[in-house]
Amino acid sequence: GCSPNYHGDPDLRANRSADILDEDNCSFWITNLPPDVTYTEFLSHIREIGRVFALSMTAPNATTGHETSAAKLVFFELRAAQLFWNRFPKYYSDGLVIRGYRAIIRHNRTKFAEITTLRDATRVVTISGPTSIVNISTLTKYFQARFYYETDDVNIIVKGQNFSVIEYRFSSYRAQAESAHRSLTTDVNMI
Repeated sequence: GCSPNYHGDPDLRANRSADILDEDNCSFWITNLPPDVTYTEFLSHIREIGRVFALSMTAPNATTGHETSAAKLVFFELRAAQLFWNRFPKYYSDGLVIRGYRAIIRHNRTKFAEITTLRDATRVVTISGPTSIVNISTLTKYFQARFYYETDDVNIIVKGQNFSVIEYRFSSYRAQAESAHRSLTTDVNMI
């Protein structure tokens, strides 16, 4: 089944499990995370491992008996997935501990193969332009009206009287950073 927290289309071909061996799976299911863990906090524990293709978090649900949060994490590259798996071994990992919660890490049952066609893709989108448009308030409202997203961080790189540069660090490339990029490059009102 599909989690009620999932905001995508479960029938989409790209959302189906890849026909690959377990050891070639770039997707992980991580449980026993702090109940109030944030995207920023989680990602801060896995920096320098590799590019994140997708990250989604599931909050605790008292009705189902789940008292901690969980996360689905997908890396672009198999090398990064293997590094993650080796650095934070399987069950009750000594390596991935967030605020005293020892993560339980498994390969996700919905398998994802390495993504070889997006070598330069990133979950970070840098936007530059007139300060009247390129500001956190305007861009956040713009993105919220177009797609669901979570951020790791939003940084003001340059803030001038007439020109600004802002960096959105989305939690996922898939359906978030790619949607932001697509929206910004096709919406003539934002140019």
